[in-house]
Amino acid sequence: MGNEDAIVCKEKFDASKNCDCAAIESIKLDLQKTSLTDEKDGESHKKLDFVQILPVELVEEIFIYLKPKDLAACTAVNSSWREAVNSNKIWSSICEKRGWKDNFDLNTTHFYKSHRQFRKWSHSYDSFTPICQKRLLFNQHSCLQYNWRCGKYIKHKISGGANSWFGVLEPITCDGKYLVLLEKKLTKSSKLGVWSLEGVPFKLCDLTLPDKVNDVQSIAFDFDTIVIIQNWIIRVFRFDLYKNTFDEAFVKYELSNLIPTKKQLLKDVKKLSPYLKVTQEYVIFVPSFSHSTEDFVPIFFWDRKTGDLKHTLQFDSMYQEITIAIWFGDSCYLGLCNRKKKVHQIVEFGVKTAAWEAFSQSVITEIEQIAVSNQYILAVTKKVPSPRGARPYFVTRGEEKKEIWLWDRATGSALKSFDAQGKGFQFVGDCLMFYDSAQVTVMNPKTPDIRSEFEINGAVTAIRACCHSNLMLIMKPSCHMEMWDWSLGCRLYTINGETGLSNHLWCDSKHIITHLSPDTLSGSVVILGFW
Repeated sequence: MGNEDAIVCKEKFDASKNCDCAAIESIKLDLQKTSLTDEKDGESHKKLDFVQILPVELVEEIFIYLKPKDLAACTAVNSSWREAVNSNKIWSSICEKRGWKDNFDLNTTHFYKSHRQFRKWSHSYDSFTPICQKRLLFNQHSCLQYNWRCGKYIKHKISGGANSWFGVLEPITCDGKYLVLLEKKLTKSSKLGVWSLEGVPFKLCDLTLPDKVNDVQSIAFDFDTIVIIQNWIIRVFRFDLYKNTFDEAFVKYELSNLIPTKKQLLKDVKKLSPYLKVTQEYVIFVPSFSHSTEDFVPIFFWDRKTGDLKHTLQFDSMYQEITIAIWFGDSCYLGLCNRKKKVHQIVEFGVKTAAWEAFSQSVITEIEQIAVSNQYILAVTKKVPSPRGARPYFVTRGEEKKEIWLWDRATGSALKSFDAQGKGFQFVGDCLMFYDSAQVTVMNPKTPDIRSEFEINGAVTAIRACCHSNLMLIMKPSCHMEMWDWSLGCRLYTINGETGLSNHLWCDSKHIITHLSPDTLSGSVVILGFW
């Protein structure tokens, strides 16, 4: 074979740029032939380098089939191969298959400057051409995943200072860049502080509230917007890029007109907290009860930037209470309850459309938990006593028996329900994860088949699935956290804590945040930074 065969391969590619996989395989076979040596008339011809002969588009199509390790080996062949592998198209395909998004901040930080293991992903070729953007993204995510699995992190501890400590805000209010903390003092009134998580955590500002901070009913934080309900008055703070601080954007008093008087107010209502959600367009308020002078409290949709009321939704006044609200994607799932009439329902409304969706299902008992994945909608209720002879899927392990209701999220059709003992039900992908006092179970909810089940030494108080596949955090009352690979059922490492470590956890792709119980009067917040 000679140069003529390589020219034929090039002509094939030019004639079929939109060819299918079979055509590409045919061209690859021809390339293999061109790489063979052929002695003709006593002359030895050199092997041809297809990287230098073929068009760039075809070379990229060939390299896309290789794994990252093979691509790294190709970069050591010669300068032509190194340049060919250094392609955004090749590495973008790999990142998309793994679900890795371009959400990294390339600014140098304390993590990057001070710790060698966090500089690995920024490696370049010194005098050679710098690596492409998508390969840099691949290196960042690979290094981050390695640090999570090997326990390479930086630990920061935030203290409130003398005679002060951090109280509990449930859930921990954080958006990945900023953290909102309730700072309590022995001599002065409490206040809300905003802490920056860019590099070494530092206090950014304090939020000025007219009344006691302890009167805050609910708080939400996203899209650089903090929303607080205090004495049924909504206050919205938005980040000012020029001042580098949070300023009050607007205040809404609509709720105070709908709340009944003290004579009409039920005792249970005082204990109920409304639900808040911040989206790119709206600040959404979902009430926790429907008893008011108007027979209902509507769901409000305010414009996030201007504060104008855009939409309102009303739920059936027959339901006296919203027991739970779960946000997933562009939908919100509500658990409605009427204890007197013993009527319970789960419904859905659209976050962007501000309208009720088609999904609406009734259950027998009150809904305790709701979990949603891309494929399933799951509701957890108390188990109604079953007749004699009925056998649950799982053997009793000391926990209260629960009934699991399952629906297909795309069609809304009911799937097979089952019983289980446990608590803390949540989805990891489309697998259901829950735990009891000393055991974690991961299962396929549709079958249901147990995918992974393993014992934990000591009691489990909380679990949290991490952003990286097959990893989860387990919190124990013995003042430490453990990182586990749930697919293998093995413990990777232990994160030692301190006396009074609470079971409140928040985590994203780069941070784990927890804090000491305020009963210890130390109330420090612990931040673990992965990079």
